[in-house]
Amino acid sequence: MTRGLRLRVVLFLAASLIAGCAAKPPPGPTIPPAPPPLKATVVQASFEAAANVNPDSNGRASPVVVHFFELKSPAAFEGADFFSLFEREKETLGADLVAREELLLTPGGKQQLERRLDPATRYVAVIAAFRDLDRAKWRAYVEAPLSKVTPVVVRLQSREVSMSIPQK
Repeated sequence: MTRGLRLRVVLFLAASLIAGCAAKPPPGPTIPPAPPPLKATVVQASFEAAANVNPDSNGRASPVVVHFFELKSPAAFEGADFFSLFEREKETLGADLVAREELLLTPGGKQQLERRLDPATRYVAVIAAFRDLDRAKWRAYVEAPLSKVTPVVVRLQSREVSMSIPQK
């Protein structure tokens, strides 16, 4: 190779190298936008005790203790007896239990409970400590709609507790 040709080849390679460095880099992988944050799940529970709630042996109404639960699943709740849920809820419900709160309702009384639910909560449930458990309907639960504010009505009649989500 002649000296002039070598010089041209070297200059061509140098120019190619400089041009390659100035070129745009190839596009990288596109990162999808982050999903919008989930809205909080809130339950606004209205507890309503009838005037004749929890009657004693003489038919007089009595206060009743209510436990309000946040649950991942209702399976263990449905299968447990009253005293296991009332006295040993952590052992009885295990990983299904997210949180618990206790309330006392007097005959004819009303209470409000607003809870921002844990993200793991899928159900809310209650048990009522009626005097006559053998003849009582002492447990109820509903599914908690996710990412919304949901009103829940908890009614305590004579020996029965019920839960419902009012239809709009």
